[in-house]
Amino acid sequence: MAAMKQRSTMRPAKQDDPSEKRAPTLADWFMFDHDRFTWVPNKVHDGVINRLRLARKFVLDENATRRIAEVIRDIPDLIAREHLFARPPFDVTWIEFPADIMDETINLKDYEGDPQRRLKGLWNA
Repeated sequence: MAAMKQRSTMRPAKQDDPSEKRAPTLADWFMFDHDRFTWVPNKVHDGVINRLRLARKFVLDENATRRIAEVIRDIPDLIAREHLFARPPFDVTWIEFPADIMDETINLKDYEGDPQRRLKGLWNA
């Protein structure tokens, strides 16, 4: 009986709480907001959407992007020498990251970038 009483006082988690939703990625925008990408021909747009549905998606935050950019900046010889051995983790892989952070770190620039701008990749193995 005590367990039943406890259960009846429990409330379901708020699913409509906007603070708990993640921000849309470029992949989300591309798939669900075609009006943003009117410059992309329909045939190309549809092809990318089909690949996006198959893709394993990764969205890097600013810290991960900055660390990757530091490696690119600090040891470019290693990357150039070993690039043939690099493989995407899945057959179709989408990697999205803040391009302004990557650019600032690699080129040692400090400027205000557009926080919505993201560089993306749709890679095929």
